[in-house]
Amino acid sequence: MIMYSRQLSFSHSEVRLVIDDPLAGKLGSEVLLKPNAVTSPITSITWKQGPNLAVQWDGTAIQYYRQFRDRSSLDVETGILTISNLS
Repeated sequence: MIMYSRQLSFSHSEVRLVIDDPLAGKLGSEVLLKPNAVTSPITSITWKQGPNLAVQWDGTAIQYYRQFRDRSSLDVETGILTISNLS
């Protein structure tokens, strides 16, 4: 079971969204973590797995942490995080 919490920071407001349901996918497949409707331009993004950073974008560079390196991609326009090669 994988639990993810997600946080998106916007220029005029901050929205925190938590995924309470476990996400599941087939071995070797991918999952997409999607924020709810985004109406403001995104200026920074922080995705967490529990209390630990998963991916962070400060408006210029994307930093991937721990097991999210080399198997994740972040769309900074939509905030969607794709995690590949599930194990």
